[in-house]
Amino acid sequence: MSTASRARQSFDARHVSSAAKRIFGADSKDAKLVLAWIADACHATESVSRGTLEETYRAIGRREVWLLVQDAMRMTEDDIRDLQEQVASWENQ
Repeated sequence: MSTASRARQSFDARHVSSAAKRIFGADSKDAKLVLAWIADACHATESVSRGTLEETYRAIGRREVWLLVQDAMRMTEDDIRDLQEQVASWENQ
């Protein structure tokens, strides 16, 4: 059995969710900034339709990564928008 296969067996949903919340759920600017950056890079709140089929497939893949993070964090669409608004407001401070 490959290392990747053995690692996948240890991905218990509760443990992954707890770990994600410890990393990104911390009430720190750094954690929120990185989470908002990942959401933006992975097209969390926008369409994944792009100019070419290859670009669209890449965007779909990124979106799938975000959905895993969102699920682990138990975030709603409103939570994502609130996070983005909060991080955007830091620019004005």
